[in-house]
Amino acid sequence: MKKSFFGYIIPACLVLLLLPSYGWSKTAKIAVFPWKVNSAENMDFVKGAIVDMLSSRLGAHQSVEMIRPDAVKGVVSEKTEVTDAVALEAGKKLKADYVVYGSLTVLGTAVSLDAKVVESETGRATALYSKADGLGSIIGLVDKLSKDTLAASGLVAALPPPPAMAETPKPMLIKPQAEKDDSFLIKPREETQKSVLWKSAPVEGLFKSVLADDLDKDGSKEAVLLSGKSIIISRVKPDGIETIKEIKASGGEFFSASVIDSDKDGFPEIYISKVEDEKAASLAVEFRDNDYKVIAKDIPFLVRTIDVDGKGAVLIGQRLRKGDGLYGPLRVLEKKGGGVVDKAAFDMILPGRVDIFDFDAVDLTGDNEPEIAALDERGYLHIYRKSKEGKWEEALKSVDFYGGTLNYIRFSEASSGATEAEPVVIEGRFFHADLNKDGVPELIIKKNTPGGLGRAAERPAFFKSGEIISLSFDEKALGSLVENWRTKAAGGYIADFFVDDLDGDGSTEIIMLIVEGMEKIFGTPKSYVLSHKISL
Repeated sequence: MKKSFFGYIIPACLVLLLLPSYGWSKTAKIAVFPWKVNSAENMDFVKGAIVDMLSSRLGAHQSVEMIRPDAVKGVVSEKTEVTDAVALEAGKKLKADYVVYGSLTVLGTAVSLDAKVVESETGRATALYSKADGLGSIIGLVDKLSKDTLAASGLVAALPPPPAMAETPKPMLIKPQAEKDDSFLIKPREETQKSVLWKSAPVEGLFKSVLADDLDKDGSKEAVLLSGKSIIISRVKPDGIETIKEIKASGGEFFSASVIDSDKDGFPEIYISKVEDEKAASLAVEFRDNDYKVIAKDIPFLVRTIDVDGKGAVLIGQRLRKGDGLYGPLRVLEKKGGGVVDKAAFDMILPGRVDIFDFDAVDLTGDNEPEIAALDERGYLHIYRKSKEGKWEEALKSVDFYGGTLNYIRFSEASSGATEAEPVVIEGRFFHADLNKDGVPELIIKKNTPGGLGRAAERPAFFKSGEIISLSFDEKALGSLVENWRTKAAGGYIADFFVDDLDGDGSTEIIMLIVEGMEKIFGTPKSYVLSHKISL
Protein backbone atom coordinates (compact mmCIF):
# COMPACT_ATOMS: atom_id res chain seq x y z
CA MET A 1 0.00 0.00 0.00
CA LYS A 2 1.26 3.44 -0.90
CA LYS A 3 2.14 5.71 1.95
CA SER A 4 0.79 9.23 1.91
CA PHE A 5 3.07 12.30 2.19
CA PHE A 6 2.23 12.51 5.92
CA GLY A 7 3.16 8.87 6.28
CA TYR A 8 6.74 9.82 5.44
CA ILE A 9 7.06 13.23 6.99
CA ILE A 10 5.69 12.48 10.47
CA PRO A 11 8.16 9.66 11.27
CA ALA A 12 10.97 11.81 9.94
CA CYS A 13 10.01 14.64 12.28
CA LEU A 14 9.87 12.21 15.19
CA VAL A 15 13.42 11.07 14.38
CA LEU A 16 14.62 14.67 14.40
CA LEU A 17 12.98 15.31 17.73
CA LEU A 18 14.76 12.29 19.17
CA LEU A 19 18.22 13.66 18.22
CA PRO A 20 18.92 16.34 20.83
CA SER A 21 22.65 15.55 20.74
CA TYR A 22 22.89 17.44 17.47
CA GLY A 23 21.44 20.49 19.23
CA TRP A 24 19.81 22.00 16.15
CA SER A 25 17.16 23.55 18.37
CA LYS A 26 19.39 24.34 21.36
CA THR A 27 19.97 27.97 22.25
CA ALA A 28 21.99 29.24 25.18
CA LYS A 29 21.94 32.68 26.76
CA ILE A 30 25.43 33.74 27.85
CA ALA A 31 26.45 36.73 29.98
CA VAL A 32 30.04 38.01 30.00
CA PHE A 33 30.89 39.85 33.22
CA PRO A 34 33.36 42.73 33.62
CA TRP A 35 36.94 41.50 33.41
CA LYS A 36 39.62 41.95 36.07
CA VAL A 37 43.17 42.95 35.09
CA ASN A 38 46.18 42.26 37.31
CA SER A 39 49.19 44.31 36.27
CA ALA A 40 51.82 46.63 37.71
CA GLU A 41 50.90 49.11 34.97
CA ASN A 42 47.58 50.85 34.30
CA MET A 43 45.88 48.61 31.74
CA ASP A 44 42.25 49.59 32.23
CA PHE A 45 41.92 49.87 28.45
CA VAL A 46 42.06 46.06 28.23
CA LYS A 47 39.00 45.42 30.40
CA GLY A 48 36.37 46.57 27.95
CA ALA A 49 38.27 45.19 24.96
CA ILE A 50 38.27 41.64 26.35
CA VAL A 51 34.54 41.75 27.11
CA ASP A 52 33.76 43.21 23.67
CA MET A 53 35.90 40.68 21.77
CA LEU A 54 34.66 37.68 23.75
CA SER A 55 31.02 38.74 23.40
CA SER A 56 31.49 39.30 19.66
CA ARG A 57 33.03 35.86 19.13
CA LEU A 58 30.46 34.00 21.21
CA GLY A 59 27.58 35.94 19.68
CA ALA A 60 28.72 35.02 16.16
CA HIS A 61 27.34 31.50 16.69
CA GLN A 62 23.72 31.10 15.62
CA SER A 63 22.62 29.24 18.78
CA VAL A 64 24.08 31.74 21.24
CA GLU A 65 22.15 34.72 22.54
CA MET A 66 24.30 37.24 24.38
CA ILE A 67 22.91 39.11 27.39
CA ARG A 68 23.13 42.85 26.71
CA PRO A 69 26.08 44.66 28.40
CA ASP A 70 23.76 47.24 29.97
CA ALA A 71 21.73 44.44 31.57
CA VAL A 72 24.93 42.91 32.96
CA LYS A 73 26.04 46.26 34.39
CA GLY A 74 22.69 46.53 36.16
CA VAL A 75 23.57 43.41 38.17
CA VAL A 76 27.36 43.56 38.57
CA SER A 77 29.86 46.39 38.18
CA GLU A 78 33.62 46.52 37.63
CA LYS A 79 34.00 46.87 41.40
CA THR A 80 32.03 43.70 42.20
CA GLU A 81 34.21 40.87 43.52
CA VAL A 82 32.85 38.05 41.36
CA THR A 83 32.93 34.50 42.73
CA ASP A 84 31.17 31.36 41.54
CA ALA A 85 28.35 32.07 44.01
CA VAL A 86 28.00 35.68 42.86
CA ALA A 87 28.05 34.58 39.21
CA LEU A 88 25.40 31.95 39.90
CA GLU A 89 23.05 34.39 41.63
CA ALA A 90 23.59 37.11 39.02
CA GLY A 91 23.13 34.62 36.18
CA LYS A 92 19.73 33.62 37.53
CA LYS A 93 18.67 37.27 37.79
CA LEU A 94 19.73 37.81 34.18
CA LYS A 95 18.04 34.55 33.11
CA ALA A 96 21.33 33.49 31.58
CA ASP A 97 22.17 29.85 30.97
CA TYR A 98 25.87 30.49 31.44
CA VAL A 99 28.00 33.23 32.98
CA VAL A 100 31.62 33.87 31.98
CA TYR A 101 33.96 35.84 34.21
CA GLY A 102 37.68 35.96 34.81
CA SER A 103 40.94 37.88 34.94
CA LEU A 104 43.96 38.78 32.85
CA THR A 105 47.36 38.78 34.53
CA VAL A 106 50.40 40.53 33.06
CA LEU A 107 53.77 39.83 34.65
CA GLY A 108 56.73 41.07 32.67
CA THR A 109 56.09 39.84 29.13
CA ALA A 110 54.04 36.85 30.34
CA VAL A 111 50.26 37.11 29.82
CA SER A 112 47.75 34.63 31.28
CA LEU A 113 43.98 34.39 31.07
CA ASP A 114 41.94 32.71 33.83
CA ALA A 115 38.20 32.25 33.38
CA LYS A 116 35.20 30.44 34.83
CA VAL A 117 32.08 29.28 32.99
CA VAL A 118 29.22 28.92 35.49
CA GLU A 119 26.04 27.07 34.55
CA SER A 120 23.04 28.76 36.16
CA GLU A 121 20.83 25.67 36.36
CA THR A 122 23.27 23.32 38.12
CA GLY A 123 25.86 25.72 39.59
CA ARG A 124 28.62 23.73 37.87
CA ALA A 125 31.73 25.88 37.30
CA THR A 126 34.36 25.02 34.69
CA ALA A 127 37.79 26.60 35.06
CA LEU A 128 39.66 27.65 31.91
CA TYR A 129 43.27 28.78 31.63
CA SER A 130 45.67 29.80 28.87
CA LYS A 131 48.91 31.76 28.64
CA ALA A 132 51.15 33.39 26.04
CA ASP A 133 53.88 35.98 25.66
CA GLY A 134 53.40 39.72 24.95
CA LEU A 135 50.35 41.99 24.88
CA GLY A 136 49.85 41.22 21.21
CA SER A 137 48.88 37.66 22.19
CA ILE A 138 45.71 38.75 24.01
CA ILE A 139 43.56 38.51 20.88
CA GLY A 140 44.65 34.90 20.39
CA LEU A 141 43.93 34.11 24.05
CA VAL A 142 40.41 35.54 23.71
CA ASP A 143 39.86 33.48 20.54
CA LYS A 144 40.83 30.34 22.46
CA LEU A 145 38.66 31.34 25.43
CA SER A 146 35.60 31.70 23.19
CA LYS A 147 36.08 28.16 21.84
CA ASP A 148 36.72 26.75 25.31
CA THR A 149 33.59 28.51 26.61
CA LEU A 150 31.45 26.90 23.91
CA ALA A 151 32.94 23.52 24.74
CA ALA A 152 32.37 23.99 28.48
CA SER A 153 28.75 24.92 27.89
CA GLY A 154 28.20 21.89 25.63
CA LEU A 155 27.49 23.96 22.55
CA VAL A 156 30.38 23.09 20.27
CA ALA A 157 29.01 19.73 19.14
CA ALA A 158 25.57 21.26 18.86
CA LEU A 159 26.64 23.93 16.44
CA PRO A 160 27.68 23.87 12.82
CA PRO A 161 30.81 25.89 12.13
CA PRO A 162 30.03 29.59 12.42
CA PRO A 163 29.50 31.37 9.13
CA ALA A 164 32.63 32.87 7.67
CA MET A 165 32.97 36.47 8.72
CA ALA A 166 33.47 38.86 5.86
CA GLU A 167 36.74 40.74 6.06
CA THR A 168 36.52 44.42 6.76
CA PRO A 169 36.78 46.18 3.40
CA LYS A 170 40.16 47.72 2.93
CA PRO A 171 40.32 51.47 2.39
CA MET A 172 39.82 52.58 -1.19
CA LEU A 173 42.62 55.07 -0.76
CA ILE A 174 45.63 53.61 -2.57
CA LYS A 175 48.86 53.90 -0.63
CA PRO A 176 51.49 55.46 -2.87
CA GLN A 177 54.79 53.64 -3.21
CA ALA A 178 58.20 55.17 -2.78
CA GLU A 179 60.40 55.43 -5.85
CA LYS A 180 63.57 55.63 -3.80
CA ASP A 181 64.20 53.73 -0.59
CA ASP A 182 66.12 56.59 0.98
CA SER A 183 63.44 59.23 0.49
CA PHE A 184 61.45 60.44 3.48
CA LEU A 185 58.21 61.21 1.60
CA ILE A 186 56.35 58.49 -0.23
CA LYS A 187 54.82 60.19 -3.28
CA PRO A 188 52.57 58.86 -6.07
CA ARG A 189 54.49 60.06 -9.11
CA GLU A 190 57.44 62.31 -8.54
CA GLU A 191 60.90 61.24 -7.44
CA THR A 192 61.82 62.72 -4.08
CA GLN A 193 65.19 63.95 -2.95
CA LYS A 194 67.03 62.39 -0.04
CA SER A 195 65.89 64.11 3.13
CA VAL A 196 68.15 65.95 5.53
CA LEU A 197 67.46 64.91 9.10
CA TRP A 198 68.30 65.83 12.65
CA LYS A 199 67.20 64.12 15.80
CA SER A 200 67.25 65.48 19.33
CA ALA A 201 68.65 63.56 22.26
CA PRO A 202 65.89 61.46 23.92
CA VAL A 203 64.25 62.77 27.09
CA GLU A 204 62.65 60.45 29.62
CA GLY A 205 58.88 60.63 29.84
CA LEU A 206 55.77 60.92 27.68
CA PHE A 207 55.88 64.36 26.06
CA LYS A 208 52.65 65.66 24.57
CA SER A 209 53.26 68.72 22.41
CA VAL A 210 55.91 70.45 20.32
CA LEU A 211 55.87 73.88 18.65
CA ALA A 212 58.31 76.58 17.57
CA ASP A 213 58.42 80.36 17.17
CA ASP A 214 60.84 83.24 17.56
CA LEU A 215 59.87 83.81 21.17
CA ASP A 216 62.67 86.22 22.14
CA LYS A 217 62.74 88.08 18.77
CA ASP A 218 66.42 87.33 18.10
CA GLY A 219 65.74 86.17 14.55
CA SER A 220 65.89 82.43 15.34
CA LYS A 221 63.05 80.13 16.35
CA GLU A 222 62.91 78.42 19.71
CA ALA A 223 61.26 75.03 20.22
CA VAL A 224 58.81 74.30 23.04
CA LEU A 225 58.34 70.77 24.39
CA LEU A 226 55.51 69.94 26.77
CA SER A 227 55.11 67.01 29.13
CA GLY A 228 52.50 66.58 31.84
CA LYS A 229 54.68 68.37 34.38
CA SER A 230 57.19 70.47 32.41
CA ILE A 231 57.44 73.21 29.79
CA ILE A 232 60.88 73.01 28.14
CA ILE A 233 61.99 75.92 25.96
CA SER A 234 64.91 75.04 23.71
CA ARG A 235 67.29 76.58 21.21
CA VAL A 236 67.23 74.95 17.76
CA LYS A 237 70.71 73.94 16.54
CA PRO A 238 71.83 72.21 13.32
CA ASP A 239 72.15 68.86 15.10
CA GLY A 240 69.20 69.10 17.48
CA ILE A 241 67.87 71.26 20.31
CA GLU A 242 69.41 72.61 23.52
CA THR A 243 67.35 73.41 26.64
CA ILE A 244 67.23 77.10 27.63
CA LYS A 245 64.53 77.08 30.31
CA GLU A 246 62.33 74.56 32.09
CA ILE A 247 59.14 75.57 33.88
CA LYS A 248 57.63 72.89 36.09
CA ALA A 249 54.01 72.53 37.13
CA SER A 250 53.42 73.38 40.79
CA GLY A 251 50.21 71.32 40.67
CA GLY A 252 47.84 69.77 38.17
CA GLU A 253 48.87 68.54 34.73
CA PHE A 254 49.70 70.13 31.34
CA PHE A 255 47.93 68.81 28.22
CA SER A 256 48.63 70.97 25.16
CA ALA A 257 50.62 73.98 23.98
CA SER A 258 49.98 76.74 21.43
CA VAL A 259 51.76 79.97 20.54
CA ILE A 260 50.39 83.33 19.36
CA ASP A 261 51.04 87.04 19.82
CA SER A 262 47.46 87.76 20.88
CA ASP A 263 48.09 91.33 22.10
CA LYS A 264 50.25 92.23 19.07
CA ASP A 265 53.15 93.56 21.15
CA GLY A 266 55.75 91.77 19.05
CA PHE A 267 56.46 88.96 21.53
CA PRO A 268 54.49 85.71 21.12
CA GLU A 269 52.96 84.07 24.18
CA ILE A 270 52.97 80.34 24.86
CA TYR A 271 49.54 79.14 26.02
CA ILE A 272 49.40 75.89 27.98
CA SER A 273 46.18 73.96 28.60
CA LYS A 274 46.31 72.81 32.20
CA VAL A 275 43.89 70.99 34.51
CA GLU A 276 44.10 71.26 38.29
CA ASP A 277 41.58 69.95 40.82
CA GLU A 278 39.54 68.70 37.83
CA LYS A 279 39.09 72.27 36.52
CA ALA A 280 40.65 74.18 33.65
CA ALA A 281 43.52 76.30 34.99
CA SER A 282 45.52 77.18 31.88
CA LEU A 283 48.47 79.56 31.81
CA ALA A 284 50.53 81.79 29.52
CA VAL A 285 54.33 82.17 29.31
CA GLU A 286 56.16 85.07 27.62
CA PHE A 287 59.76 86.25 27.18
CA ARG A 288 60.18 89.24 29.49
CA ASP A 289 63.21 90.93 31.04
CA ASN A 290 65.54 88.46 29.32
CA ASP A 291 63.71 85.45 30.81
CA TYR A 292 60.67 83.26 30.20
CA LYS A 293 58.00 83.97 32.80
CA VAL A 294 54.43 82.93 33.59
CA ILE A 295 52.40 86.06 32.81
CA ALA A 296 48.90 84.67 33.37
CA LYS A 297 47.51 81.64 35.16
CA ASP A 298 44.24 80.00 36.22
CA ILE A 299 42.67 80.76 32.83
CA PRO A 300 39.28 78.96 33.12
CA PHE A 301 39.43 77.46 29.61
CA LEU A 302 41.38 74.82 27.76
CA VAL A 303 43.05 76.67 24.91
CA ARG A 304 44.52 76.39 21.43
CA THR A 305 45.14 78.59 18.41
CA ILE A 306 43.48 78.27 15.03
CA ASP A 307 43.94 79.99 11.69
CA VAL A 308 40.73 79.77 9.69
CA ASP A 309 41.68 79.70 6.03
CA GLY A 310 44.70 81.99 6.30
CA LYS A 311 42.82 84.91 7.87
CA GLY A 312 45.16 85.06 10.85
CA ALA A 313 45.48 82.96 13.97
CA VAL A 314 43.27 83.55 16.99
CA LEU A 315 43.36 82.09 20.49
CA ILE A 316 40.23 80.13 21.36
CA GLY A 317 39.06 78.40 24.53
CA GLN A 318 36.44 75.92 25.67
CA ARG A 319 35.12 75.13 29.14
CA LEU A 320 35.79 71.87 30.99
CA ARG A 321 33.53 70.22 33.54
CA LYS A 322 33.49 66.82 35.19
CA GLY A 323 30.61 64.81 33.83
CA ASP A 324 30.43 66.88 30.63
CA GLY A 325 34.07 67.01 29.58
CA LEU A 326 34.64 69.82 27.07
CA TYR A 327 31.39 71.72 26.73
CA GLY A 328 29.86 75.00 25.58
CA PRO A 329 30.65 77.27 22.63
CA LEU A 330 34.18 78.26 21.68
CA ARG A 331 35.33 81.66 22.92
CA VAL A 332 37.97 84.01 21.49
CA LEU A 333 40.54 84.87 24.15
CA GLU A 334 43.10 87.67 24.23
CA LYS A 335 45.95 88.78 26.43
CA LYS A 336 45.13 92.12 28.03
CA GLY A 337 47.07 93.85 30.76
CA GLY A 338 48.23 91.26 33.28
CA GLY A 339 45.81 88.53 32.27
CA VAL A 340 43.78 86.83 29.57
CA VAL A 341 40.23 87.99 28.88
CA ASP A 342 37.21 86.43 27.20
CA LYS A 343 36.86 88.74 24.21
CA ALA A 344 33.97 87.36 22.16
CA ALA A 345 32.26 84.28 20.77
CA PHE A 346 34.21 82.43 18.10
CA ASP A 347 32.40 83.04 14.82
CA MET A 348 32.05 79.36 14.01
CA ILE A 349 29.70 77.01 15.84
CA LEU A 350 31.00 73.45 15.66
CA PRO A 351 28.95 70.45 14.50
CA GLY A 352 27.68 68.21 17.27
CA ARG A 353 30.24 66.06 19.16
CA VAL A 354 33.19 68.11 17.84
CA ASP A 355 35.36 69.84 20.42
CA ILE A 356 38.23 72.32 20.49
CA PHE A 357 40.98 69.73 19.99
CA ASP A 358 39.71 67.48 17.19
CA PHE A 359 38.99 69.81 14.26
CA ASP A 360 40.44 72.21 11.72
CA ALA A 361 38.62 74.82 9.62
CA VAL A 362 39.96 75.33 6.11
CA ASP A 363 38.74 75.88 2.55
CA LEU A 364 39.59 72.46 1.11
CA THR A 365 37.58 72.90 -2.09
CA GLY A 366 38.70 76.36 -3.20
CA ASP A 367 35.19 77.83 -3.08
CA ASN A 368 36.10 80.51 -0.49
CA GLU A 369 33.97 78.81 2.16
CA PRO A 370 35.80 76.94 4.92
CA GLU A 371 34.88 73.35 5.64
CA ILE A 372 35.37 71.64 8.99
CA ALA A 373 37.56 68.55 9.13
CA ALA A 374 37.05 66.60 12.36
CA LEU A 375 38.05 63.26 13.83
CA ASP A 376 35.49 61.11 15.63
CA GLU A 377 36.18 58.92 18.66
CA ARG A 378 37.22 56.00 16.41
CA GLY A 379 39.63 58.08 14.35
CA TYR A 380 37.55 58.46 11.17
CA LEU A 381 37.86 61.79 9.41
CA HIS A 382 34.62 63.69 8.72
CA ILE A 383 34.25 66.68 6.42
CA TYR A 384 31.36 69.05 7.11
CA ARG A 385 30.03 71.77 4.80
CA LYS A 386 27.53 74.53 5.44
CA SER A 387 24.12 74.06 3.88
CA LYS A 388 22.17 76.92 2.35
CA GLU A 389 20.33 77.16 5.65
CA GLY A 390 23.64 77.63 7.45
CA LYS A 391 23.71 74.20 9.11
CA TRP A 392 26.68 71.84 9.09
CA GLU A 393 26.09 68.76 6.95
CA GLU A 394 28.44 65.80 6.69
CA ALA A 395 29.82 65.67 3.17
CA LEU A 396 32.35 62.88 3.61
CA LYS A 397 33.54 60.23 6.06
CA SER A 398 36.91 58.62 5.45
CA VAL A 399 37.26 54.87 4.92
CA ASP A 400 40.60 54.91 6.71
CA PHE A 401 41.38 56.06 10.24
CA TYR A 402 43.71 58.87 11.29
CA GLY A 403 44.90 60.58 14.44
CA GLY A 404 45.53 58.47 17.51
CA THR A 405 46.48 59.85 20.92
CA LEU A 406 47.65 58.84 24.39
CA ASN A 407 46.79 62.28 25.80
CA TYR A 408 43.78 62.03 28.13
CA ILE A 409 42.30 64.14 30.91
CA ARG A 410 41.23 61.63 33.55
CA PHE A 411 38.77 62.52 36.28
CA SER A 412 38.27 60.77 39.58
CA GLU A 413 35.35 58.40 39.93
CA ALA A 414 31.94 59.52 38.79
CA SER A 415 29.66 60.97 41.45
CA SER A 416 27.72 57.70 41.71
CA GLY A 417 30.93 55.93 42.67
CA ALA A 418 29.97 52.99 40.45
CA THR A 419 32.17 53.54 37.43
CA GLU A 420 35.18 55.54 36.33
CA ALA A 421 34.39 58.90 34.75
CA GLU A 422 34.92 58.94 30.99
CA PRO A 423 38.29 60.55 30.11
CA VAL A 424 38.50 63.58 27.83
CA VAL A 425 40.49 62.89 24.67
CA ILE A 426 43.06 65.50 23.62
CA GLU A 427 43.75 64.77 19.97
CA GLY A 428 46.89 66.15 18.34
CA ARG A 429 46.75 69.19 16.10
CA PHE A 430 45.82 69.25 12.42
CA PHE A 431 47.85 71.34 10.02
CA HIS A 432 46.87 72.89 6.72
CA ALA A 433 48.99 74.62 4.09
CA ASP A 434 49.23 75.01 0.34
CA LEU A 435 52.56 73.22 0.07
CA ASN A 436 52.15 72.26 -3.59
CA LYS A 437 51.25 75.86 -4.53
CA ASP A 438 48.05 74.96 -6.42
CA GLY A 439 45.95 77.60 -4.67
CA VAL A 440 44.07 75.11 -2.46
CA PRO A 441 45.33 74.09 1.00
CA GLU A 442 46.08 70.47 1.81
CA LEU A 443 45.12 68.88 5.10
CA ILE A 444 48.15 67.39 6.84
CA ILE A 445 47.38 64.92 9.60
CA LYS A 446 49.11 62.22 11.62
CA LYS A 447 48.13 58.57 11.67
CA ASN A 448 49.22 56.36 14.55
CA THR A 449 48.80 52.60 14.24
CA PRO A 450 47.85 50.97 17.56
CA GLY A 451 49.73 47.98 18.92
CA GLY A 452 48.59 45.34 21.39
CA LEU A 453 44.89 44.76 20.83
CA GLY A 454 44.93 47.11 17.86
CA ARG A 455 41.71 48.93 17.08
CA ALA A 456 39.77 46.39 19.14
CA ALA A 457 40.79 48.38 22.21
CA GLU A 458 38.60 51.36 23.00
CA ARG A 459 41.67 53.35 24.04
CA PRO A 460 45.01 51.87 22.91
CA ALA A 461 47.75 51.67 25.53
CA PHE A 462 50.46 52.27 22.93
CA PHE A 463 51.04 52.77 19.21
CA LYS A 464 53.61 50.76 17.30
CA SER A 465 54.20 53.24 14.48
CA GLY A 466 53.12 56.61 13.12
CA GLU A 467 53.23 58.59 9.89
CA ILE A 468 52.24 62.01 8.56
CA ILE A 469 49.87 62.16 5.59
CA SER A 470 48.90 64.99 3.22
CA LEU A 471 45.30 64.84 1.92
CA SER A 472 43.37 66.82 -0.68
CA PHE A 473 39.93 66.53 -2.21
CA ASP A 474 39.01 66.04 -5.83
CA GLU A 475 38.63 69.19 -7.87
CA LYS A 476 34.98 68.76 -8.82
CA ALA A 477 33.21 67.66 -5.64
CA LEU A 478 33.72 66.37 -2.14
CA GLY A 479 33.54 62.81 -3.33
CA SER A 480 36.83 61.27 -2.25
CA LEU A 481 40.10 61.83 -0.48
CA VAL A 482 43.26 62.04 -2.52
CA GLU A 483 46.56 61.27 -0.87
CA ASN A 484 49.37 63.57 -1.99
CA TRP A 485 52.16 62.03 0.06
CA ARG A 486 52.97 60.37 3.34
CA THR A 487 56.11 60.04 5.38
CA LYS A 488 57.70 56.69 5.96
CA ALA A 489 56.39 55.13 9.15
CA ALA A 490 58.32 56.07 12.27
CA GLY A 491 58.65 53.47 15.01
CA GLY A 492 56.73 54.56 18.09
CA TYR A 493 53.96 57.07 18.72
CA ILE A 494 53.78 60.49 17.04
CA ALA A 495 52.48 62.67 19.87
CA ASP A 496 52.52 65.92 17.88
CA PHE A 497 53.98 67.53 14.76
CA PHE A 498 54.10 70.73 12.76
CA VAL A 499 55.31 71.90 9.35
CA ASP A 500 57.61 74.91 9.16
CA ASP A 501 60.98 76.24 8.03
CA LEU A 502 62.43 75.76 11.48
CA ASP A 503 66.05 76.68 10.78
CA GLY A 504 65.27 79.53 8.36
CA ASP A 505 67.09 78.10 5.34
CA GLY A 506 64.10 78.37 3.00
CA SER A 507 63.27 74.63 3.02
CA THR A 508 60.09 73.19 4.50
CA GLU A 509 60.49 70.71 7.32
CA ILE A 510 58.24 68.24 9.10
CA ILE A 511 59.01 68.28 12.81
CA MET A 512 57.64 65.35 14.80
CA LEU A 513 57.53 64.60 18.51
CA ILE A 514 57.96 60.83 18.83
CA VAL A 515 57.58 58.67 21.92
CA GLU A 516 59.15 55.21 22.19
CA GLY A 517 58.81 52.48 24.79
CA MET A 518 55.11 52.82 25.60
CA GLU A 519 54.58 49.12 24.87
CA LYS A 520 56.94 48.04 27.66
CA ILE A 521 55.36 46.85 30.87
CA PHE A 522 58.26 48.21 32.91
CA GLY A 523 60.56 51.15 32.29
CA THR A 524 60.06 54.78 31.31
CA PRO A 525 59.14 55.86 27.78
CA LYS A 526 61.45 58.27 25.98
CA SER A 527 60.56 61.20 23.73
CA TYR A 528 62.56 62.92 21.03
CA VAL A 529 62.12 65.44 18.22
CA LEU A 530 62.75 64.35 14.64
CA SER A 531 63.07 66.82 11.76
CA HIS A 532 63.08 66.06 8.04
CA LYS A 533 63.32 68.48 5.16
CA ILE A 534 60.79 67.72 2.47
CA SER A 535 60.94 68.25 -1.27
CA LEU A 536 57.66 68.54 -3.16
